[in-house]
Amino acid sequence: PLGGSMGSRAIGPGDAAMAANGSFADLWRARENERLAEDQRQRSQTASKARYQMSKALHASRYGEALDSASAVLDSCETLPNDLMRQLLLGTAEQRSGKLFAQAVSVVSRGGIKMDENTFAALIGKLLAREAPHAQVRCALNFGLRADAEVLSLEPTDCRKDEIKDCYKGIAHDDCLDVEVSDDEMAGKPGEKLPRLLEFRGCAYNPRLNGLYSRRPAEQAVLGHSLPIYERRITANQRYFVYFFDQDKQAKQDPEWRTGWYIGSGIMTGETFAHCPCLVGSHDIPPQDEVWRIKTKQGWRVDHPGFTKHERTFKATPEEVEVERELAVVDISKLRGSVHGRDPDTCGYFAHFFVLLTLEHLTELRGFRSRWGFRTSDELVTFGLCFKDVYVDESWRWNEEGGGTPLPGWPARGSQRVAFKLPWFSNEETCRIKRSESVIVSRGDPLRSRICEGSVQDVDFVDRRLIVTLNGHLPEDPFGQMRFRLDVYANRTAYERQVLALLEFVSMERTKICDMLVAAEVGQVDLAVLGGDGFEMDKDKLGGKAEAESAEECAAKLAADAAARAMAANGLQHWDDDEWFVKELEK
Repeated sequence: PLGGSMGSRAIGPGDAAMAANGSFADLWRARENERLAEDQRQRSQTASKARYQMSKALHASRYGEALDSASAVLDSCETLPNDLMRQLLLGTAEQRSGKLFAQAVSVVSRGGIKMDENTFAALIGKLLAREAPHAQVRCALNFGLRADAEVLSLEPTDCRKDEIKDCYKGIAHDDCLDVEVSDDEMAGKPGEKLPRLLEFRGCAYNPRLNGLYSRRPAEQAVLGHSLPIYERRITANQRYFVYFFDQDKQAKQDPEWRTGWYIGSGIMTGETFAHCPCLVGSHDIPPQDEVWRIKTKQGWRVDHPGFTKHERTFKATPEEVEVERELAVVDISKLRGSVHGRDPDTCGYFAHFFVLLTLEHLTELRGFRSRWGFRTSDELVTFGLCFKDVYVDESWRWNEEGGGTPLPGWPARGSQRVAFKLPWFSNEETCRIKRSESVIVSRGDPLRSRICEGSVQDVDFVDRRLIVTLNGHLPEDPFGQMRFRLDVYANRTAYERQVLALLEFVSMERTKICDMLVAAEVGQVDLAVLGGDGFEMDKDKLGGKAEAESAEECAAKLAADAAARAMAANGLQHWDDDEWFVKELEK
């Protein structure tokens, strides 16, 4: 037996002598420890490589690869960096894929993610900004609950049976481009090999280049080849073009123009924003995995973005089915207790009331979505809640820096002032769209072709003009052929102001007023508001304690609450007496 091998090293003569002297057990333990150390070293190397691959994939916005690398790290019993987990969760929250987001939630819960108040607000903001399914938002809200709180279910408890499936539906944004894919393209017929829509992702030095680019015919007379050109329309007068430049096709050589793919404001004219050096014939469309040179104010920087076929070009499972299936496997009970701030008291106060505000806002949004689901547009027009088939009478310039300071996670879309021409039958008596009301602008169906939201500035029934300040801008329509639909929508102003107040609360220095607000555990304020309405036995659910208590414990808790209220009333009487507070603190 001593002639064999143990662990990763063969036993030599010295080992045999040691075993002969009766220390074979010590030899075996030593070799076993060496084997375990070698296994640990290999796992650490595998995890380090996976962490690097995860970081690289996140930088290029390839979240599927990032999820695979993160799972590899956790399977190696190694830890995931908290900053990478935050990037993964926030990045997938912006994607329409319910599978990616559900997998990211599961991965970061396994990794024990910790986030501060701003990161938590940004996560919910990204979901609300893209009108994500409410089930995804409710799932993410569990990150802000206390570790001993009751979990939030994916479906509201007050939701009717015929509305349950609506919790897994989002609102589709209308990019105002042509249909991305045809039957010929799906069948792979000749002439339809090039995708009609590409998405540029992962550009860190000039994020404005990221987005959707639609295919347009080649310009062989200008470029000397038949490769396609891709165009992104920003405004009526601003566009981004992606084209391939072959220096050998040009009669006059320019040393500054090298062969490769370019992104610019014009085709070989205007300003150049990016360049990807490529050989002729290496790529028929803008490449996915190549090195790009991005132009910045400090000069040219090397980056690794890429063009990918837009996800909407694939015939996939309906979104609500995918979202419901993927979220069903997430253990939402493990998400609780993930928000940690510099001050535990103010952090708990923020998370509790931020969750309540968001749930209230979701309820309001659900009411509008339900209305659009069972009411036709003609009925809503009759009720004065909608205008359809209206066109733009006048539009002002898009202000990229307008719209105020957005909440964490919400994109800065700028603002644009637009005057819509009202129908001839519009009158003040039947119209319920008043000044300062919030509206949603769509291309016919706010659930499937949403463009942006806005606030009504003025309604003039004499000139039949409805002036709206949009949170964003309308698509390019140089010939005025587009028709739009305007619906009354949820007013986000109150929600935004309350969230900003909570963020200000956690960032300011602690004062006596702050101490009074966080003196009781969250949920006690809810109990005080409920008063004697018979909800005393449910106060622990509001405060975040899921375990049931005995009658004696409840009675003792009520007595302690009465004493706390008496102490709080006494504190209000001496709120400006520093000496009294010092004495009370000494007690």
